[in-house]
Amino acid sequence: MLGLRFIDSAIDRAIATLALRSVKAASACALYYLEVQASRYLERRLVNNARKTLEKQLDGNRTSKEHKVRIRKKLEELEEAVASA
Repeated sequence: MLGLRFIDSAIDRAIATLALRSVKAASACALYYLEVQASRYLERRLVNNARKTLEKQLDGNRTSKEHKVRIRKKLEELEEAVASA
């Protein structure tokens, strides 16, 4: 609290200390919120990319019927995982 030693009044010092603690708490909450939102965005992006890749393989002409069955199963598992999350 280096900035507080220049405050003369004890009441002013208490108010400044309370204000600094409030700013710290608010900034910590804001940073946590941003971290959670970034995590959710990255998870959705990962799931969407996986879904697009599987659908692209499913639509491919070179993909065998057996492999298409496995891809459909993986897509169903992906949908179940998203629904349960």
